[in-house]
Amino acid sequence: MGTKKLRFAGDTTLLFIIVTLIALAIRYRTTGFIQNSLWAEDGLIFFNGANFDGIKSLIEPYAGYLHIYPRLIALIAALFTPSTTPYIFFTGWFISILLIRWTIKTSLDDSKNSQKLAFLIPLTLLFMPHSGETFLSLTNAQWWLAISLAIMACTPDKFGVKTIPLVLLLSLTGPFCVLFIPICLIRSVQTKRYSVVAAMLIGAIVQAACLLANPRPSNPAGWDMDHWADLSMRLFLFGKPNTFTCIAAIVFWLATIVAFRKADARYKALLACAVIVFVPAIYAMKSSIENFSPYSDGSRYFVVPYALLAIANFIFMNKRRASTVACIALALIFASSQRLPHQDSRHFQYYAKLAQHEDTLIPILPRTSLIPGFVMQVNPSAPQKIAGSDYQMVDGSVVIAKNACQDNRGVAFAGTIDTPMPTRIQMVVKSGEKEAIEIRNYAAGEQRIQLATTKRPAAADVIIQVNEAIGSATISDAYFICL
Repeated sequence: MGTKKLRFAGDTTLLFIIVTLIALAIRYRTTGFIQNSLWAEDGLIFFNGANFDGIKSLIEPYAGYLHIYPRLIALIAALFTPSTTPYIFFTGWFISILLIRWTIKTSLDDSKNSQKLAFLIPLTLLFMPHSGETFLSLTNAQWWLAISLAIMACTPDKFGVKTIPLVLLLSLTGPFCVLFIPICLIRSVQTKRYSVVAAMLIGAIVQAACLLANPRPSNPAGWDMDHWADLSMRLFLFGKPNTFTCIAAIVFWLATIVAFRKADARYKALLACAVIVFVPAIYAMKSSIENFSPYSDGSRYFVVPYALLAIANFIFMNKRRASTVACIALALIFASSQRLPHQDSRHFQYYAKLAQHEDTLIPILPRTSLIPGFVMQVNPSAPQKIAGSDYQMVDGSVVIAKNACQDNRGVAFAGTIDTPMPTRIQMVVKSGEKEAIEIRNYAAGEQRIQLATTKRPAAADVIIQVNEAIGSATISDAYFICL
């Protein structure tokens, strides 16, 4: 019997992974979402920190607190070639989804529906109203890890001494333990189980010390009451104020209130965590409250509250009719959420190939006009040097190659240019009527420019263009590669 149970658990885990990947492909409308999953601090903070500071990066605070989990994943990624980084970082994020499944299953070990709920709830959360900012990204895995930490804080009797290392890891990733510790303390006293709260308290002390030593800058609050009223509407209507969502949201909140009045301590604790985590979010966004929405700026701040609201109601669905009504309403809201925006590409795989030849700053999403933008720095230990040439620009443009790279799907260019002003430099790859354009911004002075892009498998002209004001600049030590 025991062997069968273990085999069943393993089979459902594999099935869960497959179904979750399919769900992500549906949300992104592509199966290639991993290649473009690197985001913001993934490169600038975590990859670069692991690459240049090694194990010391583990204790480097960022944004005022420690991020042990993503830094551990980044240290693992640093052991492999840069081309594997998107897949390793994505795996790090995906583990946070698997962890939600495990914590739900463990917290419901006394329920006959624990397997089903642990399978369905994480999948449901992937369809919550969201801009997609926290999906796929190791940087934003902390928001999904916080969901598991909240569950453990609310059900400390289900997690024993063996989970202390995990609680410590989650507590030392993001500031959430500082927010959840009061709830965890209350629940620990109620259940007379103190392993989770002891580990979380250690993490809270460390993170609080980091926050005090590295205070985040505070912007003045906006006091336009219309903006605050709009925020309330976006919060309670799940960011989409149409008639359908409005009706479903009203049903959800009324049902949740009714369920709360008759619920047990676990349900109330989960809702309390949802509220507690959203209060500092409002403070963080107070200067741009008009843009605070699940679908735009600050969308990451809605993930934990919405997830905990969903988990609380789904867990108690069979015990409270009101929770069942709330779950149906929430499922309708999630099903009607806006589509994720099209996933942009920074042509990572071709920049990674360019990085085999020289020190390379690989751009990652999101695109920004800031210099150098979000990048990961790759310094190959044994670069495959390519002899360079000089190119003279005329009216801010120069043709690097004609009818080149016929059978290739990518092209990369590198060269050195001295510009008197910050400039936008673009590489245009023309294949018949089709054009592929890659754009990067560079500071004034001597700069090593690096551009890579995808192209059609046809002969192409490769053209480098800069601001016309720069005129006849020379690009030296330059080469292009067909990839």
